[in-house]
Amino acid sequence: MKHFITLIMLLYMVTAGSLKAATVDYEKFAKDSSNFWAIDMTLLEVEGKHYAVWSGWDKYYENSEAPAQNLYIAPIYFSDEKPYVSLGRRVLLSEPELPWELKHEEHISLLEGPSALYHEGDVFIIYSTRGSWTENYKMGQLKLKKGGNPLLRDDWEKYPEPVFSGVYKSDGLGYEVLGTGHASYVTSPDGKEYWVNYHAKTSDGTGWGDRMVYLQKFTFGRDGNPEFGIPANPNIPMQRPSGEVRIEKRNGSRKPSETFLNPLFKGADPWIVMHDGKYYTCRSGAGGIWITESSFISCFDGGKTLEQAKKKVWSLPKDESRWNTVSLWAPELHYVEGKWYIFYAAGKSATGPFWTQRAGVLVSSDGPFGPYEECDDKPLFTGDAEK
Repeated sequence: MKHFITLIMLLYMVTAGSLKAATVDYEKFAKDSSNFWAIDMTLLEVEGKHYAVWSGWDKYYENSEAPAQNLYIAPIYFSDEKPYVSLGRRVLLSEPELPWELKHEEHISLLEGPSALYHEGDVFIIYSTRGSWTENYKMGQLKLKKGGNPLLRDDWEKYPEPVFSGVYKSDGLGYEVLGTGHASYVTSPDGKEYWVNYHAKTSDGTGWGDRMVYLQKFTFGRDGNPEFGIPANPNIPMQRPSGEVRIEKRNGSRKPSETFLNPLFKGADPWIVMHDGKYYTCRSGAGGIWITESSFISCFDGGKTLEQAKKKVWSLPKDESRWNTVSLWAPELHYVEGKWYIFYAAGKSATGPFWTQRAGVLVSSDGPFGPYEECDDKPLFTGDAEK
């Protein structure tokens, strides 16, 4: 009944010629629609069906934070007409429950930064836990049972220990890489190796300002699970991904470097995807979303720096009546059925508590560099009732 009355009021304002007055106030929209907090949305594909996975809250909280961030999953649908993307009913996928997932120095317990990993028929969701602003940030793993239904929580097996965490100088290895998490995964140019792109902190203090992007190779064990090992020593050059040097030589480089050094550059929430022989990264910064294209994982074509290689493809709206004007977080680039989509989080809160964060989607039919348009004038519906 409440939604019907709201609709009547909006229709009255439109017919009265006051389109501007009918603009939805974001805070009222979030409350009235039961559209819950959502960040770090990613895509999962199982047997040709697509699903959205994200970090969210159990219900609506106003001007405060939830006691925990959980992982949710829902079917996702793509259309040629607006809204171009929509979600089915969400399902609780996982919640903080193991000792290393529960709050320590953080103010809440959380799971976030999910990303899909596939290997020889196995389907994984690798997620991050603990505060991304702390040295405690680390990665955990969910694995879908053979033939399992992604929408059934019991069909996912949680690994009992962290699968990737930081290295302290006190460990006796002579270097320190802390707060490892929010990763993405690609294969080398020749398809022979798996590589993980992640961020980590350079100090044990709290805050987001010292996060850097790292790259290293990983393998899979006899049990089929990924083996990330420990963060690579940033003081020791690493062999470039298999096939990169050969590509550089083919392109005319006489003496291409055989190695690279971590960290690659300053940043967080690194996203990288391979399509048609090219690697595309997606990141936020300066109020917008930036894309790079390269033949390589460890560097950019022509020896370009990140600043030289990146291109801004979308900016946050300046219209203060919009829902997504600040706090642009963790964009991801995905290619689905001939179109490019960027999933991102944004809101109206420039400082904590970031209770207005919601998930948005951009779409381009022209290519990874756009132009992009918003799939809808409001965020994706990530509440409990199917829309």
